[in-house]
Amino acid sequence: MQQFQRILVPVDVAGWSSGDALPGVAVAALKKAAWIREQSGGEIELLAVVGGSEFVDAARARLEEDVRPVLGPSSAGIHIAVGVPFLEIVRHVLRRGSDLVVLASRKPGLMERSIIGSTAIRVVRKCPCPVWVAGHRSEPGERTVLSAVAFQDLTPQVLALSGQIVSGRGGHWHVLHTMQYPELAGMRLRSAAPDAIAAYESKERAAAWKRLRAMTTPFEKSTGQDIKLWLAEGAPSEQIILAARQLDADVIVMGTIGRGGVPGLLVGNTAEKVLNAAECSVLTVKPDDFVCPIEIDG
Repeated sequence: MQQFQRILVPVDVAGWSSGDALPGVAVAALKKAAWIREQSGGEIELLAVVGGSEFVDAARARLEEDVRPVLGPSSAGIHIAVGVPFLEIVRHVLRRGSDLVVLASRKPGLMERSIIGSTAIRVVRKCPCPVWVAGHRSEPGERTVLSAVAFQDLTPQVLALSGQIVSGRGGHWHVLHTMQYPELAGMRLRSAAPDAIAAYESKERAAAWKRLRAMTTPFEKSTGQDIKLWLAEGAPSEQIILAARQLDADVIVMGTIGRGGVPGLLVGNTAEKVLNAAECSVLTVKPDDFVCPIEIDG
């Protein structure tokens, strides 16, 4: 994961007191960032966002005394910002040229399984660099990686990052594509014969298998990893979550897709549903032409 040379870890210091044990979700995110740093040779920056200047000194003390030691012997830069958390996180990325943001998940409530809170989802929507929402598992490395791919420009980036993760610790690599049948609705409107519909679906599945193999074979050769390919039928977000649970995935790697070309609303419906339902880590990747809607000095 050599591309991650500047790793930003935002830390919510408002929910616990100095001297108290760090929340488990925060520890998981910090250990994840430390593992990524070990793989990439990069550096970590800690960021706390507070509501007023009167909290700056206390926040800095918490980062120095309680948070930074979790990262081990290597040092980490400490930064404090005043303002709205998601805005200041994205502005820090823009100012410092961060390559990756590692966010802590939030503890699921009694009536939900969601790992991501409102600040995290806003960061994922607006942030120009990849965002890794760390799951609850204590193991920092990833043993099972699920790459959720659509046939779009982002797929090579998703596969490249997935390969780096698997190569870092070994494990299992699965690539999932959910079938789309663009002509099926029209065929049914025209009352096409069942045999014609079945033949069309079979042809599309064969083409998808061929395309998946063509896309993944170069990564198998370059990483030396065996990739297991899967085709699913149904709503993409549901199939990704189902596959992650069945495979006991440690991380889902997926791209984001645009919403009508509106800048800053780049997390598509599928990605957002996965982020809100996943029980493991999720790493989201933006297109190269993403335009961040947030100004550095807004």
